[in-house]
Amino acid sequence: MNLISIQNICSQIENDDFFLYSKLPKIKQESLHNNFPNLQENKVIAFVDTTLYKTCSFGLVLSEDGLHWKNYWLNPTKNHFLNWDQFKHSTIALKQNQVISLSENMDFDAFGVRNFVDTLVNLLKSLQQTGVPGQIQDVSYKNTRISPLVETIVTKHLTILELKDFQEYYDEVIRVIKAPYNFQKSQFQNSNDYYTKCTKELLIEIETMIKSSSHQKETLLNVIANSIEELSQNDSLWENIHHKMKMIKVQL
Repeated sequence: MNLISIQNICSQIENDDFFLYSKLPKIKQESLHNNFPNLQENKVIAFVDTTLYKTCSFGLVLSEDGLHWKNYWLNPTKNHFLNWDQFKHSTIALKQNQVISLSENMDFDAFGVRNFVDTLVNLLKSLQQTGVPGQIQDVSYKNTRISPLVETIVTKHLTILELKDFQEYYDEVIRVIKAPYNFQKSQFQNSNDYYTKCTKELLIEIETMIKSSSHQKETLLNVIANSIEELSQNDSLWENIHHKMKMIKVQL
């Protein structure tokens, strides 16, 4: 995943405690840098402000080099930085009193944004699923190559829902979405046969999921439908699959 993927995911979050850096007023950008002196200018992506009056004195910063945070005095910050590679392999967990464990001995005090905590935890887990910035190549999922764009879009639509079982829903959706990637265009005599086969396999996986999944079917289908819709606007494979689904009047 590249940095654009992080920005795309963050741009979907709407909350009074969460700010895209580009939308912060200049005076608050300056306050943020004064309170987080290790931040590089023009490298900040987003900020979670845990202060009552949104002064940018305490909170969590998502930047191009990783996560920076600063807690209130009652929960002093022993560690205050986690790079993206470390973050990728950390275990995100919500502890007592709205404290989020980012890694061992690395706690972020989110009490000041307690109404945003569940969304924030899901956001962090979403970013872990999309990979480490700088990885632009395709990633492997269950021995099948899928595009980073797929991961980013699926993650985005799941994050919006603020699901507690994010990982399980993610696995189910990806298991369906990856179906077309089992085939190569070169295996078929013409493009139409290739797109037809991809569409059929996708529908088979959707049917299997409906029969076997223990999660909310409507939620899964909505995420799959929204992901396919967005993918069809950015990828020729999904554009053709989406077209064929419309032709045979498939409604998810």
